[in-house]
Amino acid sequence: MIGSDIYQDNAGVSVARNCGILSSHAELITFLDPDDEWYSDHLESLYEVYIENGKVKALYSTAYDISLFDGRRISVKKATYSSLFREEECIWKLYDNPFAIGNTFKYPPIHTNSIMIPKEIFRITGLFLPGCTKSQDTDLWYRIGLRYPFVLINRSTTLYHREDSTATRSHKMNYDWPFLKTADTFIENNPNHRLTESLKECVDVNRISMARHLIMEGKKDEARMKLIEVYGGQSVRRRLVLTKFLLYLPCRLISKFYKALNNDYFRYK
Repeated sequence: MIGSDIYQDNAGVSVARNCGILSSHAELITFLDPDDEWYSDHLESLYEVYIENGKVKALYSTAYDISLFDGRRISVKKATYSSLFREEECIWKLYDNPFAIGNTFKYPPIHTNSIMIPKEIFRITGLFLPGCTKSQDTDLWYRIGLRYPFVLINRSTTLYHREDSTATRSHKMNYDWPFLKTADTFIENNPNHRLTESLKECVDVNRISMARHLIMEGKKDEARMKLIEVYGGQSVRRRLVLTKFLLYLPCRLISKFYKALNNDYFRYK
């Protein structure tokens, strides 16, 4: 049997994905949202690297294309992977520290529809968090990153239809992103771990981004609380100083400027 349909009450995307994972008899798990596309070589590209890499337990991901609201397409292979793959002959890379890949790309190197994960990994890291309605995917990918490497494949094999996405039509953020607590606990318990410094940067970049969005919404007190939680390493110092400066500017001005910079990527009312 190639596949089968599973019917259940609507309990959110996390529960639906978890049901699919648990019901699968396959060794490897991939994802495809109904409004996105796999190119014909997607599964083959992932599986070839999985075999070539000795079936190493890791999160495997290809590059992807993005279809924007204005009809343009963005190649994440060009926009992001070109910085990660400077050697043209290199087809894939294994990152033993996934948090060192980089946290400031406008277009992240990993997207849900482009990844493949050995099912056994979920038994160790757990599944998607039920009740988490936004960023539940990155929460799980980062939890996997605390235990397993990431393998990035320098080939575009999927298309993300952002213009049709229901989850990312606006710039709203999940200010209660569960991974922040997970990361803080890991950092506190493992101050000298090889992942800790990169993990701090990852957490800082996300908290600073949340603070900027809170400022645009006029919630400056909440933004200050987010900034207090920033670890404040050298790599984010400039970003942190700029965000603190934004606290003294009119919210409407900041929001207008941000929308102008990102109007191609977010749909505003």
